[in-house]
Amino acid sequence: MELKKLTEHIWYKTLFLGDSNCKDFYTGIKSKELCEKLADKIKEINPEICVEGHWVPVETEDTLSDLMS
Repeated sequence: MELKKLTEHIWYKTLFLGDSNCKDFYTGIKSKELCEKLADKIKEINPEICVEGHWVPVETEDTLSDLMS
């Protein structure tokens, strides 16, 4: 009996945001204008998954919701 290794590859369109969606480092304030601009760009790119800062990957809708809160 021959055993074969089966591998399935699943690819997701992923956007790495880094700390771009965080509050201002010095003031701790979120700029509504910058958040809206970033949200528009994320929607334009249309990723399936976003990676924010040093967190785990999340669905794009979660990122957009956090960004606008």
